[in-house]
Amino acid sequence: MASYPHVMRVTIRRACLAAASVLVLSSSMVPIAHAVSRTSSGSAVTESEFTMHGKLRCTVSFPSTTLDPGGRTGGHMKVTNMTDHDVTFYLGFRAASIIVRDDGGSLLVNTADWPFPSPPPTPVTLPAHRSRRLGLADTVIRWPGTLSITPVCDVGQRHPLHMHPIDFAVAVPPDAPDEATALAAALGTTAGLFDDCSPQANDPPIIGTLDPWGTSGKALHAACRATVDQEPGFSVVNVVWESPASLPTVDPPDLGFFAMPRHRSEVERYGYVVSSAGVKNFVTVGAWQTPVSTDRYHTFSLTRTGTWERSDFASRCGDAVYFGGGAAGRPEVGIINSCPLKR
Repeated sequence: MASYPHVMRVTIRRACLAAASVLVLSSSMVPIAHAVSRTSSGSAVTESEFTMHGKLRCTVSFPSTTLDPGGRTGGHMKVTNMTDHDVTFYLGFRAASIIVRDDGGSLLVNTADWPFPSPPPTPVTLPAHRSRRLGLADTVIRWPGTLSITPVCDVGQRHPLHMHPIDFAVAVPPDAPDEATALAAALGTTAGLFDDCSPQANDPPIIGTLDPWGTSGKALHAACRATVDQEPGFSVVNVVWESPASLPTVDPPDLGFFAMPRHRSEVERYGYVVSSAGVKNFVTVGAWQTPVSTDRYHTFSLTRTGTWERSDFASRCGDAVYFGGGAAGRPEVGIINSCPLKR
């Protein structure tokens, strides 16, 4: 059920990031409309507002105001030149984003947040009355109840346009799994990674080895733990492992750098939404660090076909490596026990 984008890699020393570029689609003619408007067709909703002193109009559309746990909002945004002449503006990484809040007003996620280096905004010239599609940074729905979503359109203004919030209802799937069933379903997507280190839901860590590649010399000694939060109709599962097993507890955030506690250490977290409809990964994030040496290590990645594949390239031990964060992804494990334990 899950689909996985390209996994990014960031090193502290070089602070490099392979950022996705803004999506560009075809242009279309759009008539001039009111300053702020919202229309509905069935369960779909469209909202538009002027920006840049009325020169441009940002329009966002969502296919439904009912959201499925484990799914995305499916929203898309475009910007339209409302004048009779060319208009130049600036588009940066994540020009279209959303802010999600619960029914109490608490912030759940802002998809514009991006703590890593990204390409600078680039100038774009839009002909009169033409539109350009923006790549909206979406999110996986993993919260219950009513959600308030504020679309944000950033076309280089001094202050990005925060459009009017739209209310969405999160569906309640039938036959919600219990804790054990939800955890087993989540672990079942990792192709045997936790066969010898299988945690119990909301219990203390289990000490074991990670060796789905079947080579005992490359097995990692790890502490594995899992939390399962049950919501109406679905469960949110987070699985974390730390190697070596004696590491202090580390809880990687959805996005951003985090401190590693030892000279040679590795921590990874996988988040899932589990319902009767299936299992959806919403975040994969991890990091490892090793002392600098002439030794090298390989990584193993979980492929789309559900098998573990060793990298052809062997990285040199040293520095710290962060991957994933902020989105779904496939696990990648560094076999760092070939590196020195300490500096």
